[in-house]
Amino acid sequence: MRLATILLLLTALAGAALADEPASPPTYAIAMHGAPALSADFAHLPYADPQAPQGGRLSLAYLGAFDSLNPYNVKALSTAQGLIGNVYQSLMIRSADEPFTLYGLIAKSIETNDARDRIVFHLDPAAHFSDGSKISAADVLFTFNLLKTKGLPSQRAAYALVRSVEAPDDLTVAFDLTGAGDRELPLILGLMPVLSRVHTDAEHFEDQTLQIPLGSGPYTVAEVIPGQKLTLKRDPNYWGRELPVTRGLYNFDEIRIDYFRDASAMFEAFKAGLYDFRIEDDPTRWREGYGFPAARDGRVFDRQE
Repeated sequence: MRLATILLLLTALAGAALADEPASPPTYAIAMHGAPALSADFAHLPYADPQAPQGGRLSLAYLGAFDSLNPYNVKALSTAQGLIGNVYQSLMIRSADEPFTLYGLIAKSIETNDARDRIVFHLDPAAHFSDGSKISAADVLFTFNLLKTKGLPSQRAAYALVRSVEAPDDLTVAFDLTGAGDRELPLILGLMPVLSRVHTDAEHFEDQTLQIPLGSGPYTVAEVIPGQKLTLKRDPNYWGRELPVTRGLYNFDEIRIDYFRDASAMFEAFKAGLYDFRIEDDPTRWREGYGFPAARDGRVFDRQE
C-alpha cells in the first residue's frame, strides 16, 4: 500500500511538472516531426506563382450527386465537392509538399510545449467571414463544441481527447490536452474549420441542408442546382489573399462543378470540352480513349506521374 501511495504521488508530481512546463514562444508553423521546411519569412508556397494571371473560369466534374452543402454533416448521402478550402477554411493549412506540417491561416501563430499537452492559437485580427464579420475566439469555441458533439465521427473522436478549452481574449484560444498522449492532436485541431456562431444553425447541424454556407475562404457559393451543379465566385474582399500560404493561389474568378451520374457520359463531356481537368484512373480508357480531335490537335495536355 505504501509503494502504491508513493507511485501515485510520483505520477501526480509528474503531471504537475508537465502542466507547469512553459510553452514555446508563438511560431508561424508546427510540424509533426522535426522543423517546417519553410522559414518564418517565406513569401509563398513553393508551388504557387504570385505572378499567375487571374480571372476566367475553371470547370470541373465529379461522378455522382450531392444533397448537402455541409461537408461536416453525418446524415447527408453526399456533400458537394469544392467547399473545404475554397469556402470553409481552417485555423491552419497544410502545404501540399509537407503532409505533416501546418502553417498559419486563420490562426496567425501557434504555441505549444515539448509534451504537446497544451496548445494555444493566436488568431489573425484581419480574419473575417465573407459577410465582413470578424472571426473571434468565440467562433472557434463554438465550432469546437459543435463538431465535438455533432461533427464527423473522426472529429468527435479526436476532440473528445481535449481536456478543456478556453478563450482568454477575443483572439486567443487555448486547449488543454493533458492526458491525451497524442502528439498529432495539435495538428488535428489546427485543421479544424472555423464556423460562424451567428450564421450556423447548431440545432439542425446534423441534418442535410442546401442552405448557402457562410465561410471565410476566397470563394462564396453563387449558384446551386441540387445534385447537378455548384458554382463558386471569387470573393473580392477575401481577407487572406496576401498571406504567404495563399499568395499565388485561388486565381480563377469562378469555379463551376458539374455532376454526372454516369462515367461514360462524364468522359464524353470532357471530350466535348465541357470541363477542364480530369484524373484518368481507367488504364483501358487511357490507352484507347484519348484519340479524339481535341487530344490529337494539342488542346488536351497530359501530365503523367
